[in-house]
Amino acid sequence: MPFVLVCGYPSSGKNSIEEKEIRGKLKSEVQRLLNKDDIVILDSLNYIKGFRYELYCITKACKTPQCVIFCAVSKEKAAEWNKELMMRFEEPNSNQRWDSPLFVIHPEDELPYDQISDALFNRKPPPPNMATQNNAVPAFGERTVLTCVKKIIMEENA
Repeated sequence: MPFVLVCGYPSSGKNSIEEKEIRGKLKSEVQRLLNKDDIVILDSLNYIKGFRYELYCITKACKTPQCVIFCAVSKEKAAEWNKELMMRFEEPNSNQRWDSPLFVIHPEDELPYDQISDALFNRKPPPPNMATQNNAVPAFGERTVLTCVKKIIMEENA
């Protein structure tokens, strides 16, 4: 089912600030929870665009649509609340495929429920590419693949 990524400056209206070591666990949980019946919402700081890209790759591999909701406040206000994390925040950019579609929400804004619903339920997911596919090697071919890899390594070391 669709995936919603919520991100924003520290104290911009999101629930909590997650630590660096939590990102791997969050990514694993998203991957585990994505299915055809549920909407998965990750409400965390999500300030690193590389992390948002990794989550995009997961949704792409799962062939499910996704969107990003950016809780926007002024940079000055966010820096006043938490300068250290504010300086590390990489703002979402709708021109980047992993941040699109992007919904920028300011504190005084109403959520655009219809647009978000349309993005999640009426939009085709991005097609998976070779990097996001799990290509299982057939059992009868494993030995052949390992032999080829071993041969290549031996030739490079010769």
